[in-house]
Amino acid sequence: MPRRPTNWNRKKILALELLDEAGSATAAAKALSVHRSALFRWRNSRKAWKMQLRRRLTDATSTHQLVLLVAFAILL
Repeated sequence: MPRRPTNWNRKKILALELLDEAGSATAAAKALSVHRSALFRWRNSRKAWKMQLRRRLTDATSTHQLVLLVAFAILL
């Protein structure tokens, strides 16, 4: 399956920021032309992903692993 373009991830991040700022899923979804249920899916998957990253950071056993994980987290 082909990878989605990078701007797709930017759109997700923008959508989540709009959701936080506006407080209205309907308004954020309308502004980005996506279904509002997609916003909640993205938000939930991002939370789960961040929790997994935090777990990896606490479980990192070597300095090299820690450096790689921190560098990857910064790129978010």
